[in-house]
Amino acid sequence: ACNTPNDVNRLINGELISVKRDNPNDRNNFGKEVYLKIFDAKEIAAGQSRYQIVRQPRFKTAHQLSGDRRGDVMLLINGMPVIHIELKRSKVDVSQATFQIKRYMHEGVFASGLFKMVQIFVAMTPEETVYFANPGKEENFKTEFQFHWADFNNEVVSDWRRVTSDLLSIPMAHQLVGFYTIADEKDNTLKVLRSYQYFA
Repeated sequence: ACNTPNDVNRLINGELISVKRDNPNDRNNFGKEVYLKIFDAKEIAAGQSRYQIVRQPRFKTAHQLSGDRRGDVMLLINGMPVIHIELKRSKVDVSQATFQIKRYMHEGVFASGLFKMVQIFVAMTPEETVYFANPGKEENFKTEFQFHWADFNNEVVSDWRRVTSDLLSIPMAHQLVGFYTIADEKDNTLKVLRSYQYFA
């Protein structure tokens, strides 16, 4: 069972999952264990990797009084929502976007179902962007683990177009999930590398 972002990260980066076929109409595989390839960190923009962008995904909340929520953008790899992007307009502090993500987490949006697979959150305005690993719980949100993307010279990249092309496009988005997230066993926390660690 995938109860934490760490568990999900291990599932995603395990490449294959086994499933016991229980459909009697599948005469060749009924009762047998079959393996499904869900993600391969090395199949970047190649092989069986498929990429999709979802605008305004709808989220069911755990609180009946809250009603459904609508996010801004989600990046899917092989149908799995792995990067959620929350956008705010120009001149609005980026902390408003991180607060929105935290509110979704409080409402249980990322606690179950397919949206539990989100590995990376991105809070973005036209002038500023921060990214961070899925903290798993609302109380684990910490600004010290929210990072600005920077270039090779460790200069912060502020313009949204450049952040999008450098961090959120393929191949980098695929690599971010496959190579630059770490399921830390010591504190059971999913971590994402900072840009200077990527360039090292």
